[in-house]
Amino acid sequence: MLKTTAFSLLTLFASSISAQTLSDNYGKYNSFAHTENIFAPVIQPSYVPKALDVTEQTIRVGGGKKEELMFGFAAGDRIIFNFQEMNNKELKEIEITEYPTLSRFSDYKTKAVKNKEIIVSQQGIYIFRLKNSSLSKRICKVRIQRIPASESSVNFNSAVSWLTKQDTVWQSYTTDVVIGYDTTYIPRVKRVMVRSEVDEQLISDQVQRISSASRGENRASIVVSLPPDMRTPYKTSRIVAWAYWVGVGPDAMRAWQQNLRNVRARNMDYYTPLGAYANGGLATLDLPRNGQNINYFITDQENRDLFMQKQPFRYVTDGKGFGDYRKFTSTAQCQGSFYLCFDNANPAGLTDINVKVVALVERAYYEDQAYDEEVITPITEKQIRQQPYIRNTTYPVTGM
Repeated sequence: MLKTTAFSLLTLFASSISAQTLSDNYGKYNSFAHTENIFAPVIQPSYVPKALDVTEQTIRVGGGKKEELMFGFAAGDRIIFNFQEMNNKELKEIEITEYPTLSRFSDYKTKAVKNKEIIVSQQGIYIFRLKNSSLSKRICKVRIQRIPASESSVNFNSAVSWLTKQDTVWQSYTTDVVIGYDTTYIPRVKRVMVRSEVDEQLISDQVQRISSASRGENRASIVVSLPPDMRTPYKTSRIVAWAYWVGVGPDAMRAWQQNLRNVRARNMDYYTPLGAYANGGLATLDLPRNGQNINYFITDQENRDLFMQKQPFRYVTDGKGFGDYRKFTSTAQCQGSFYLCFDNANPAGLTDINVKVVALVERAYYEDQAYDEEVITPITEKQIRQQPYIRNTTYPVTGM
């Protein structure tokens, strides 16, 4: 009886405690739940990725040609590439390359590519290359899209621009550099002119008599043979000028005597009057003041023969009157032979023509002289030098 009563009391106590505990705990839990509902955060909707068109176009790829498209993509982008040959013909090759040379996708002899996805690990430029090896054209429809990884790259500019930068590059090269000079003396012998002189040489001094026109033999000629140039190791000579003087009739002697007096008056009697005129010492010479008119010509041998045969002929110079004088200084006219030709057109009587010809001969004398020739030789050595040059580099950029 006592045991039964005790058990009943224990059961009642336990039930009382359990009910109280549950009641307390319920109050606590209910209070917490109420607090959580008051301070619960407002959840905003997250970024929803979607595909953005980069380009969509139809491209004609000619036979044996290729076409390239170039676009930029942001880090984390997913590239979606679609291709379709409109006439269901094969295209030799499609390749997608990450600039400059990293191939990310390629396909050969294909008619279509559907939703090819490439993940962009870092911002860069991609080249989409279409190659057609066929002789006929290919009509290709291309669509390129990008799915940005975050909202911050939605407005990324996929256009590609080309920039040029300049760098200064130093290039090494090897060159010979003069570090000094070496001077030596070599014995030599040279030929030098020690003196020169100009001498007058008489070529002709004579009286030529010709008949009148009525007698028929009214033409005559005198040869002027100039001495040839001479050249030896130690002596040279050459004609530098020659001159002639012609006087007709008795008054020719008087005129020549006056020329002699003019030379003496100028202290030039080491020359004849004609020599002084040829050398430039006298500007003019006296001529006869009266007499018979004579025609004068200077020709070569061929035309002298025509003249004597009374045939048409050519001449170097001509004159007419009681007398004449002339000099020649050009190199071409100071060599060989010439002819003084005379034509007496007077109707009667004999005519005497006083003819004088001189040449000026320049003679030069040489001798050997010893001397030391200075020879300066540069001393060089190889040295490495550097020189700058500007290098232009062109590169593509995107996202600007």
